Amino acid sequence: MRRTPIRDLRSVLLAPALVVGLMTGTVLAASPASAHDTLLESTPAEGAVVGVDDPKEASFRFNNQIFTEAAFVAVLDPSGADVSTGEAVVSGDTVTRGYAVTGPGTYTASYRVTSSDGHPIEGSVTFTYDGPAPATEDPADERAEAEPTLGGQAEEPRNYTAVVLTVVAIAVLVVGTAVGLSALRRRRQG
Repeated sequence: MRRTPIRDLRSVLLAPALVVGLMTGTVLAASPASAHDTLLESTPAEGAVVGVDDPKEASFRFNNQIFTEAAFVAVLDPSGADVSTGEAVVSGDTVTRGYAVTGPGTYTASYRVTSSDGHPIEGSVTFTYDGPAPATEDPADERAEAEPTLGGQAEEPRNYTAVVLTVVAIAVLVVGTAVGLSALRRRRQG
């Protein structure tokens, strides 16, 4: 019994389809590749103005689910500092992450996710915060509140490490001087 090579078998099976296609003018083409997943919307949207009462989180929604393990969101303030808070949270087709405002100006929210087809998708939106800078406490006020007072005056903080190191240094100097003088006396006597 003679075996037919696979390439000959393919030719036998494909030849009639090719002949029919040529006779009817139909050419079999490869089907187009499916498009990658895309961003549908973001909150805040590109160019949006965010006020003091608006939620402080960046959210991106895609046309398909995204992989939880490969989701990244970062929000940068006008100076370029990362002001993201917490972790990026994925819920189906949406990834969200909180942020803190540092003052008025243009912020950038960036994302990088892996889509349902396994391809990375990345991009960013810019938005403006037009509210006031968050109130900050004066560090001097915080120190005054935290330090105990004696007769209405704040005590200076005690640095025990510096005191201990000073005492040790003096002791080493005294012992070293004593040993040196003792060695000098022995030389003179000897």
